Amino acid sequence: MIEEPAADGGTPPKGTRVYGFVPQGAWAEYVVATPKMMTPIPDGVETVQAASLPVAAVTALAALESAGTLLGRKVLVTGAAGGVGRYACQLAHLGGAHVYAVSRPRA
Repeated sequence: MIEEPAADGGTPPKGTRVYGFVPQGAWAEYVVATPKMMTPIPDGVETVQAASLPVAAVTALAALESAGTLLGRKVLVTGAAGGVGRYACQLAHLGGAHVYAVSRPRA
């Protein structure tokens, strides 16, 4: 939650629930973060749900970026039903790849 907004108006107003990514201090009660590293939590989304988003999404993005350009390529995503896999499928599709998703049924 924004406790003290940026003086230049570059952050959401005080009291806005936000989530994001900080280079260090994520377990701290208060952190100073740049505006580009945070975004408001939409209504209807719980704080704990929003907090899990950056880790899974950034992991998927890093894995896909390591493969280079995706446009027109075939991408196989194993574990597609998991948190990272779901983002990998969506990000690969947005990158122009032909996505093949694999997941096993629950045991």
